[in-house]
Amino acid sequence: MVIYGYAIDSKYSDSGELSIQTRIPNIHGPMVPEQYNGKNVRNFVKTEDLPWYPSILLPYIPNYGAVVALIPTNIDKEEYMVIGLTGGYYTKTLEE
Repeated sequence: MVIYGYAIDSKYSDSGELSIQTRIPNIHGPMVPEQYNGKNVRNFVKTEDLPWYPSILLPYIPNYGAVVALIPTNIDKEEYMVIGLTGGYYTKTLEE
């Protein structure tokens, strides 16, 4: 099963492994809590606390808000791996 999330940041480890900090909306909440129109967001995770997921080599390093595709490596522990880019980006709505 493929799921989608928003890339927040990326980094390479000393061994050359690419990791991408990713917000998966149905797990970590929306990009901004205001998208819930003042309601409490139960599962919202602050940006600095988002997990880093390992990634395969991508054609380019995704920018903030790029939509990435992930596959689960361990569903019980919510571990995922970034497997690709969709070409889409997060954009703010006119109401924001």
